[in-house]
Amino acid sequence: MPALPDTTKSLDERERALAKWRLESDAGDDGDAANKISLAGLKLAAKDVKVWVFSALAFGFTSFGSLSQVLPSIIKGLGFNAITTEYMVAPPYVSIIKPEHTSGC
Repeated sequence: MPALPDTTKSLDERERALAKWRLESDAGDDGDAANKISLAGLKLAAKDVKVWVFSALAFGFTSFGSLSQVLPSIIKGLGFNAITTEYMVAPPYVSIIKPEHTSGC
């Protein structure tokens, strides 16, 4: 695979110019001072619903993901012994086995 459009023999001039243009446009900005983070950009991000949905999902996944680490301690703190605690923590994980097995994942 050729590294650059200039070294490719199979492209004609029009295709070579198009390939160069795509490489230049994909490169992005050159990091000049006009592209720094501004207060207006921050306000636009704060108004965007997708930012809030992503933030809520990220918070939810990390919160509920850590629940499996903390739940046995919480249940044991309610006065149950270690074996009973493990039996009380297991049902959510056991309930996942059947759907995953039947869906072929």
